Amino acid sequence: MNRPSPRARARGFTLLEILVAVAVFAVLAGLAYGGLTSVLDTRNDTAARMRRLARIQLAYLQMQRDLQQTVPRSIRDELGSPVAALRGGAGNEVLVAATRGGRANPAQLPRRSELERIAWRLHDHDLERIAWPVLDRAQGDQPAVSKVLTGVDSASMRFLDAAGVWQPTWPPPQFQALPAAAPLPRAVEVRLELKDWGRIRWVFRLPG
Repeated sequence: MNRPSPRARARGFTLLEILVAVAVFAVLAGLAYGGLTSVLDTRNDTAARMRRLARIQLAYLQMQRDLQQTVPRSIRDELGSPVAALRGGAGNEVLVAATRGGRANPAQLPRRSELERIAWRLHDHDLERIAWPVLDRAQGDQPAVSKVLTGVDSASMRFLDAAGVWQPTWPPPQFQALPAAAPLPRAVEVRLELKDWGRIRWVFRLPG
């Protein structure tokens, strides 16, 4: 029986076989990388959407607390003029401004009122919340402004009166001369146009 020569036993892969193996490996590696990239992109996109949803939910909850704790307490502005307990809508510099209760006092400061004057406005595509340190303001009082939601193209509000009619502004026209006597609306409708989520509509029922 003929035995293979040492040279025949030591024979390795040919150049063509190596090139084919490298090509197959490159194709498989490319497919694996593409699949991994797709999974990572999907995960990142999902995480970004969840963060965005959390910001929208936070804006909703903050506005809900502000409006549902509104109290019929009018204030005086920096010039001493009376201002309705709640005002807003078309033609106002803010979307809505209101006096609300439930102000936290974690430090248990004496004579600190549980009432707070707040407002919401749209500024440079950002939905902002404004809070004043006192109700009846003096000249020089500076509010605290916090950015709540970004990417807002437009925002508007309207107000439901006692007769069940939606008003574009509040107080209604019959209370413009006596804003301190204006009642609270029964509900407030908020409409937001977001760059990424489109139109959002919230309706908050007010106390009373």
